[in-house]
Amino acid sequence: MPLISKVAKGQVITAEKMNTIIDALNELRVTSVVGGQFSRGLGGTTITVPKSRGGGSTIAEDDFPFKISFPTATGCQFQAGTINGLLPSNYNNVLTLPAISPTYVRYIVVKGTSAGKDITTAEIAVETASPSIGTALNSAPTTYSCLIYVIATGVAYRTIGKSSILAMPQELMRTPKVPSTAVELPYDSTYQWLFAS
Repeated sequence: MPLISKVAKGQVITAEKMNTIIDALNELRVTSVVGGQFSRGLGGTTITVPKSRGGGSTIAEDDFPFKISFPTATGCQFQAGTINGLLPSNYNNVLTLPAISPTYVRYIVVKGTSAGKDITTAEIAVETASPSIGTALNSAPTTYSCLIYVIATGVAYRTIGKSSILAMPQELMRTPKVPSTAVELPYDSTYQWLFAS
């Protein structure tokens, strides 16, 4: 490819100069893409590069928090994900599943304990029953269980979005009562955990 001299400020670009630039561009060939792929076809060359998430690092489009994988026939493992910023203590462990049968159903949950409105512990667990919605009087329940997958006959069905989990205490209902002091509220509040992703 010939070297192209720079154009000085105010200099007119002649047809000859423009043709030299076009010829040089036509000679360019992509031979590899770092961190991506390319393919040549009748319509030209297509370059595919994964999305970048700040700091110059790249994350493949199909990577997301709590993504499930099956490293063994009877085991499942999860990509790192958080609940209120807390990483489950066993997120990188392989959890045991039963052998595939037409009748088996398992529930994958993120569960743990809380103090007031703060999540204090988290772990991923395989359960045989669907998690119940726990409630508590006048404060958030001290335990929680958030369903993230249902596995039926070997197929995983995700129940949350492709992001980490946000847990918030939610007032479910108010039960009227007679206050025992002048500053006490005239009702008791029942709370549950509300999960979003």
